[in-house]
Amino acid sequence: MHGGEVLGSIVMFSVIYLLLAAIWIIVLNNKIHHGPEPVTTALRTTGQGLASAVAERADHKASTSEAKNSDV
Repeated sequence: MHGGEVLGSIVMFSVIYLLLAAIWIIVLNNKIHHGPEPVTTALRTTGQGLASAVAERADHKASTSEAKNSDV
């Protein structure tokens, strides 16, 4: 392998990674400017709604996060 081939390889990898970084920054910038999706909330919390939410959660054995896996 000659020195020119090594240099060419390094230059091409650098160009590819710079292009990927530029695309990532553009996509990230667009997401930041778009902002989060609006959240809709109830106008008022009722005792019955709170009780039903607690009842649903009381028997829930799994994790609240889908990232956690109980099989592992």
